[in-house]
Amino acid sequence: MSIGRQLNQKVDLVKKFLNSKYGLLLKWSLTFLLVVVSLVVSSRSLGAIEGFSLWGYLYIIGVLIPSGFSIIGLQFSLACKALNVKVDFAESLRVASAATIANLLPIPGALFVRISSLKKKGIPIKRATAVTAAVSLVVLSMSLTISGFILVGISHLYGAVALMLGLAVGILSLYILSHNVDESIKVLWKLCLLAMYISLISGMNLFFIMMALGRHISLSSAVVISASGVLASALGIFPGGLGARELIAGGLSLIFGFDAGIIVTAVLITRVAESLGLLILQIGFRASKVSRR
Repeated sequence: MSIGRQLNQKVDLVKKFLNSKYGLLLKWSLTFLLVVVSLVVSSRSLGAIEGFSLWGYLYIIGVLIPSGFSIIGLQFSLACKALNVKVDFAESLRVASAATIANLLPIPGALFVRISSLKKKGIPIKRATAVTAAVSLVVLSMSLTISGFILVGISHLYGAVALMLGLAVGILSLYILSHNVDESIKVLWKLCLLAMYISLISGMNLFFIMMALGRHISLSSAVVISASGVLASALGIFPGGLGARELIAGGLSLIFGFDAGIIVTAVLITRVAESLGLLILQIGFRASKVSRR
């Protein structure tokens, strides 16, 4: 049996399960569990810190959550454009948010959801898989490269390792794109811009959350530490990067001499906000779908 047919069968099986009542129950249960666990852990961490600023909550509602929506929506939207598939941003956001929830399952759920959506639009399964993977690889490559340039000023070794890994992943992503999309260099350039936007926004979010906690961190340090989210997703071992993101952030914070506990708390607050935003978004899409029936 060909690889494409095997992938096709797996995607169909996962899609069938996720759309079943048991799959929906599992997705919502996992999302709710993630939110509750994050809230409990972060609230306990916040207990040792005096006064999370009011403007910090306003920042979360007005900037952090909407920026998270824009990131996941733009990633899928660019993958569609690379494949010459027309999709509006609302649909892109719906698929991307569903994929993020599916990623809480102990399988590469996000990949299956995105591939399934592209398959519906007539894209061959192997090509959809390759381009979806390439988008994630470009984001990882740029995150490593940006972090590498910043880390060079602190440790030549850490900086060099990050830069070499970023270059290697970048070459791999270009190779995949060149065999699956037209104008691969143009597509790569757009993806690089998206990846830089992700790095900047993620770093800015951590920077302001730390300020709301009454702690100072430079924006450059925040950019490197916030790369933990991309690195955790690349590991693909823990559902939704749960635990891995905080572990990597704590480790990176030590390079800059920060208190790992405070950094982990800030990352947890970010996770809680993203999870709640995602939950509300899916409820909205679900309600909209029911009202149209």
